[in-house]
Amino acid sequence: MARTLLLLAVLAALVGVTSASATPPGKNGPIAFRRYFDDQQTWGAVFTMQPDGTRVRQITHPPKGVVDDQPSWAPDGSAIAFTRCAPNEGLCHAWTVNLDGSGLAPVGPLCPAAANEQTCPDDGHADFSPDSKQLVFVQSTGLVKQVPITGQQIEHSAIAVMNRDGSSRHVVYTTNGFAADLDFPVFSPDGKQIVFERHNSGLSKPADKHAVFVIDLDGTSLRRLTPWSENDGDNPDWSPDGKWIVYHSHLEDADGQGQYFLVRPDGTGRKQLTHYPRGTFLSSASFAPDGSSIAFGKGPQGGNIDVYTMRLDGAHVRRLTRSKLWDSAPDWGPAAASSEFRTLAAAGGLTGSWRVIVSKHDLITRGVIGGDISGNYGVWNWSLTAGHFVEHQQETPAGPVVDRHRGTYALRNGRVCFTDSEEHLALGCFHWHETATRLTFSDPLFAGPIAQGDGPGIMRAVFTAHAWQRIAHIPA
Repeated sequence: MARTLLLLAVLAALVGVTSASATPPGKNGPIAFRRYFDDQQTWGAVFTMQPDGTRVRQITHPPKGVVDDQPSWAPDGSAIAFTRCAPNEGLCHAWTVNLDGSGLAPVGPLCPAAANEQTCPDDGHADFSPDSKQLVFVQSTGLVKQVPITGQQIEHSAIAVMNRDGSSRHVVYTTNGFAADLDFPVFSPDGKQIVFERHNSGLSKPADKHAVFVIDLDGTSLRRLTPWSENDGDNPDWSPDGKWIVYHSHLEDADGQGQYFLVRPDGTGRKQLTHYPRGTFLSSASFAPDGSSIAFGKGPQGGNIDVYTMRLDGAHVRRLTRSKLWDSAPDWGPAAASSEFRTLAAAGGLTGSWRVIVSKHDLITRGVIGGDISGNYGVWNWSLTAGHFVEHQQETPAGPVVDRHRGTYALRNGRVCFTDSEEHLALGCFHWHETATRLTFSDPLFAGPIAQGDGPGIMRAVFTAHAWQRIAHIPA
């Protein structure tokens, strides 16, 4: 039986539960967000993009049926924390990953496959401390039982803190048995307080209501900032100077239209930022590191949702993503995380149209099992433009185009890495050398999920069989 936090992943498919994480102070850098790959929201990954919506990059590559959710930047820009869940089975866990997709690892040991909340804690919604050395997260343990109004409820929901390697784990605050879910804890910029959302179960009063709370790091001075009647929360985020908290109202509330608000950490000075018409769906918001703007998710009720930014007065709204997929849970990162984006542009090249011919011999000598693999040798034509590629594949040099793919490429740790955006597959990372007429790849490195079957060998042959030849354009 899954706990309530895990049920949120299922509930998201019905009511669109989405959120973001804390914002480190400083200059504005990339925005991390979660993209779902299916309408049921059972498969999703962490992406990043620049603050103007360009250079969208897939950072994690979970297998189908797994959701990587709630990205949170380390304030030093060194990594992103996120929650990995299989919505219909198993327990959730906090993970971290480097900006280039390397270093993917769970925070502390994973629970055994047969574990449940009584034998192993279910963790989620991890957020970095200001010094990037600790994580605050939600820990759920105990029995799960049916309660009035809200349905299945975990026995113990707690705000906990641990070191970045999973050590020194301890609980800061926990609920009474079956009383509520504590969600989306976020460190204050000075590291002394934690803001979070509480969702009461049907056994608490008022039943099935949400509110924003703040508590000191030692578990004292608990205080509610927003009225129960308004159903406020969805991953409240601190302003970089610690003077404001942003959240939105009317979570899962059919009787009211959600709006974004600011409130001071003592509950005073509430300001309404937006005045959206009824039928507008909102997700969580994240402050920009310079404190001048917020990133947020918005879309029509029952429709798709994209990531936007706006100024703190609600003006200058800018749409960043225009995907046919569901994009939300933005977290605005520091400028320190932007260096790799700038490096690829500074490196120059890797643009234009290119052709490489891959033979059966190339496939065999480069370790692909088998011989004649139809559709995976012949002519491959590639168009590379500003971090994006389109690939047309011909089965033989004279044959028709039998396959076409689109994706992105970016510099990571000195290699250029290609990702198929349509199939969500990592195609490998390579060193490269470019002249006016030739493009040569070498030293292949395959990290993360890749094409199934003979994929690694095929892609190694495509990129390294011999130099690519520059052509005028991709044939129609």
